[in-house]
Amino acid sequence: MLAQQPSLSDTLRLAFNEKPSFTAKFNTRNSFVTGRPVRTYGIKAGANFNNKVALGIGFHWLEHDNVRIYNEGEATEQQRELRMSYVAAYFDYIFVRKKRWEITMPVQLGIGLSKERVLLEEGVNEVNKGGVLLYEPGMIAEYRFLRYFGIGAGVGLRIMLINNGKIDEQFTAPLYELRFRIRFGDIWKDLNS
Repeated sequence: MLAQQPSLSDTLRLAFNEKPSFTAKFNTRNSFVTGRPVRTYGIKAGANFNNKVALGIGFHWLEHDNVRIYNEGEATEQQRELRMSYVAAYFDYIFVRKKRWEITMPVQLGIGLSKERVLLEEGVNEVNKGGVLLYEPGMIAEYRFLRYFGIGAGVGLRIMLINNGKIDEQFTAPLYELRFRIRFGDIWKDLNS
């Protein structure tokens, strides 16, 4: 007779019964806005439960060199810089851990602001400000080597639940990332053992 695998609720209950440890990370992810490649940066902090579940909050922003030229009437052109930043609650669930492999399902729900900055000779003018609400599910596979390091890749999707209607851009798009990770938590734990 085959042993029954633990359910998700059992796994979460066991993880949340453990004392949490602090976790913080900086990450970059690649995506698209209306077919143009963009990079998103993020800083996250939260709690890690038994190296199985992590949850917390993060701040994310689009790379700031995304400039486009707009024709405003017949005689003038404007350079506009697209900006989006948001605060997101995140939940990471490691559902496979075998030998050196880890597969994680990260999920984020964020709220923020998108806008355009018009770059003028006399300065910068911010236009088309509006709120956004987004959902980002994904999956990341990571291979651990030399005890404290990991390399991996991930895919996901940015789904705009509420988009800023003042900006004619498509923010709903695939996400992808390549990852190199130094496991500072494991280094700290070994140094204090």
